[in-house]
Amino acid sequence: MKCLQCGSDTRVTTTYQNVDLTTKRRRECIVEKCGFRFTTREKPETGERPELDEQERRVRDNED
Repeated sequence: MKCLQCGSDTRVTTTYQNVDLTTKRRRECIVEKCGFRFTTREKPETGERPELDEQERRVRDNED
């Protein structure tokens, strides 16, 4: 991930896994002069996949 301040790469300093399956990461810019710190939160996608009708299933099966 890029630094929000200067655009350089960042490193993860700490990672927390919450009970609700979200991940919280503390990040820090690798450029010593900048040293900007920020937090990111990641949440897994839980959306359901749409059902395919019979014709769509046949088309997908034939593509493999």
